[in-house]
Amino acid sequence: MVKAAFELSLSFIIIIVFSVVVLGLAIAWIQGLIPGITAITEDLTQQARAKIQETFQESQNNFAIWPNQYRIKPANSIKMSAGINNNADDGENHIYVINVIPAAASNNVCPTDDINTCTSPDKTTKLIDYLKNWLTVDRSSGTVQINTVGYKDFTVTVKGNAIKGTYIFNVVACFDENIETGSKVTPTSSTCTQTSKNLWSNPQPLTIIVE
Repeated sequence: MVKAAFELSLSFIIIIVFSVVVLGLAIAWIQGLIPGITAITEDLTQQARAKIQETFQESQNNFAIWPNQYRIKPANSIKMSAGINNNADDGENHIYVINVIPAAASNNVCPTDDINTCTSPDKTTKLIDYLKNWLTVDRSSGTVQINTVGYKDFTVTVKGNAIKGTYIFNVVACFDENIETGSKVTPTSSTCTQTSKNLWSNPQPLTIIVE
């Protein structure tokens, strides 16, 4: 009787161990099919706005982002903010937009298995197009009242096939006035670049380190 009970217990333990192993393999297989199943989005917007406000209080800057550097694993996301401090000399409210522009990467390589974006024969062009797909940006225009701060949020989602390395982006803000002529313009996110004539301030570099 004791021997039979022992054999039954041993069989039960073996079945449990086997089931756990099979379950673990199944989960790993599913994660392989769907890399983003364990993806994490780190929402730092509230903290970012507080940090940006501090930056404006402690410096002469009137455009800032936070964080300006972040370490992240593939298939994960970070949501952050850019802020405009309207300290304009004209004492008026202003319409503004932001844009996030891929600039460079330490490896300068676009994954060859990304068939949707890696089609250009030029390696740098392929990389920039690939990185554009990491970005979700609030491209709508906003109005910032004089002596107040306006915020726009954006998200960087590192694709699951991203190669480890350092990726550089430039965050820019444009407003409703040509700084060379003083004439009114309609700012749009898609045309807001580092060379725009209606830049609010200097571009802010963003470094994403993929681990």
